[in-house]
Amino acid sequence: MLAAPPAAGDLVFTEVLADDACGYNEWIELYNTASTEVDLDGCLMESINVSSGTAYDHTVSGPVLIAPNSYAVLNRATTSSCDDGNPATSVDGDGLVTAIYEYGSLRISNADPNTLRITCGGILIYEVTVEADAFNCDELSSDGTSGTYGSCTLQLD
Repeated sequence: MLAAPPAAGDLVFTEVLADDACGYNEWIELYNTASTEVDLDGCLMESINVSSGTAYDHTVSGPVLIAPNSYAVLNRATTSSCDDGNPATSVDGDGLVTAIYEYGSLRISNADPNTLRITCGGILIYEVTVEADAFNCDELSSDGTSGTYGSCTLQLD
């Protein structure tokens, strides 16, 4: 049986790492609230900077499956300017969480509020506006031994 596209409310944004100084590990975590697997193929992901009005979007291409009642991470790129020893698709310091899809054309500012939106087949699945001051930003120490490359995370759930 083929996975269906998500319906309104089936997906929620649960965590965001915005504007990572390292340049590869910006990511979005989604949670599938449905009791069935969903496929993001053809869905439109958008990020709108509320202050500037700058909008970025990306249409998901190919099967991107999220199991029922499960989390999935999508990241901006698979190349890295960081020298941390982890694969570029890794989104955590231990290399345990791997992104399932690259959405290269989106950008999420950690300096301004952003509206994050996902639509599938013209139906709004989920939308959230995140305030810049809600991000928990971590600066990389000058000796490079602590911190996470100036990343800014926001837990939404």
